[in-house]
Amino acid sequence: MKLGKILAFLEAKPGYGAFVIDFHISKNEKPSAEDKIRLFVAQVDNIETSSCIISPQQVNFLLNGKGVERRTNVFMDTGPQLPTAVTHMLKFGTNLLQAVGQFCGNYIIVVAYMSMSSNPDRPVLPDYVQPAAAAVDSDTEIIEGPSRISLNCPIRLLYFAT
Repeated sequence: MKLGKILAFLEAKPGYGAFVIDFHISKNEKPSAEDKIRLFVAQVDNIETSSCIISPQQVNFLLNGKGVERRTNVFMDTGPQLPTAVTHMLKFGTNLLQAVGQFCGNYIIVVAYMSMSSNPDRPVLPDYVQPAAAAVDSDTEIIEGPSRISLNCPIRLLYFAT
């Protein structure tokens, strides 16, 4: 997900509250074809994991007086949520964002132009090719079959034969 121009931004503190902001969408704005206006909610207390993008369970999000799909007490997704597309709920001119309810942490609420970005191509590892063996060293050859080995002990000057 790629974040573009931010239209509205709210910070919510723990506790019960009603947060309201109005923002303007101009007819002259020409976003790219893949840009959509989306609502993004994240808990800033724990941004290292995906659990930070869970909507507070006791909060209703309203745009222009209408509940945002899957962001109200009536029907809310549990678990991490991708930003919700809200382009169809907005109009040119002044719009109103409301977040009302019990916040269980510090949250940021953003309405912005966002687009889906593709994953960069992952580099492909080439197949491993076994290096060709160099000239065979006579000392490292494996001996197959019967053999005779003799050892000379330098300390006792003995000769061992096996």
